[in-house]
Amino acid sequence: MECLDSGVTTLLDWSHAQFSPEHTEAAVRALRESGIRAVFGYCYGGRNGGVAEETRRVRETLFDTPGLVTMAVAAIGPEIAGEKRALAEWRVAAELGLPVTAHLGGHGGESAARGLAFLEDNGLLSTPTTFVHALHYTDEQLKRIAATGATASVSPVDEMSLGLGYPTTGSLRAAGIPTGLSADTVVCSPGDMFSQMRTAHLLERGRPGGAGLGFTTRDALRMATIEGAQVVGLGDVVGSLRPGKQADLQLLRTDTLGMAAAHDPIGAIVLNADTGCVDTVMVAGRVLKRGGQMLHQDLASVLAALAETAGAVVAV
Repeated sequence: MECLDSGVTTLLDWSHAQFSPEHTEAAVRALRESGIRAVFGYCYGGRNGGVAEETRRVRETLFDTPGLVTMAVAAIGPEIAGEKRALAEWRVAAELGLPVTAHLGGHGGESAARGLAFLEDNGLLSTPTTFVHALHYTDEQLKRIAATGATASVSPVDEMSLGLGYPTTGSLRAAGIPTGLSADTVVCSPGDMFSQMRTAHLLERGRPGGAGLGFTTRDALRMATIEGAQVVGLGDVVGSLRPGKQADLQLLRTDTLGMAAAHDPIGAIVLNADTGCVDTVMVAGRVLKRGGQMLHQDLASVLAALAETAGAVVAV
C-alpha cells in the first residue's frame, strides 16, 4: 500500500522472513489483497536441506494460476549462505522456470570475484539472475555478467546510508546491464521512486572529475520505469506506454508550487516531484488511487494493525 500510495505500480518483494508455510501464505495473500503487481521473491527460511522441496511446494500451491503476483527465487547463496545453498537455489529455479534475485557483489571485491566464478563454473547464470547491489565488481567482471543476460538492482540510499559502497549505477549501465532502482528496506530508506531516482542521479553526476556527467534525468527515469520492468522480467508487460501492454499508470499533479514552473517534464519528475504529486494510480486498468486518495482499502484499520504489531515486536 505504501508503494501504491507513492505511485509504484510494480515491485519485487525480496521476502526473506519465510520461516514457515504460514508466513509465506500470509505474505502472498497481503500482496494480492493490496492490488499491486508484484514478483514475490521467495527466500526459504526453514530447516537445512529443505530449499528445493519447499520452493516447489510454494510454486505449485500458491502460484498455480496466472495473476498479478508472480514468483522468483530470492537466493542467499553463494556469498551469504554458501555455495551448497546456492546450488540448491539456482537448480530449483531452473527446474521450475523461475528467475533468481540475489545479493551479489555487496561484500567486498574478494567475495564478489569468488561468488561470480562459482556461478560461472557451475553454469548457474543460464537462469535469469538479478545482481542486487553489485558494488564490488571490476569492469571486466561486469562485462562477463552482461554477457549472461543478467540484470542488476541498485539501492542508492541504502548503499550509502549502510556504508555498503558507492552505487555503481553508471558502471552497470555502461556494461550494458539493465539496471533498476530499489529501496532495499524502508527501515533506513524511503520507499518511493522519487527519492531513489533523485539520489541515483545526484550521486552518479557527482563523481570526481565529472566522470558521471553523462548520466541524465532521462536515464534515472528509465531505471524507475522500463529498465525496472526489464529487471523483474516484466518488460513486455509494463514499464512503458505501448500497444498490448498492461495499463499500469500514474498521473502526477503539475499544479503544485514545486511543479508549476517546470518546463521539462522528465527533469521535473526526477528533480522536483515527490509523493505529494501522485494524484492517480492504476494497475492493470484498475484505479487504486484517485484524487490523491487511496481506494478499496480501510487505511485506518491497516495503520491500527501496524501499530499493534509494532508494539508487540517492541514488547518482545
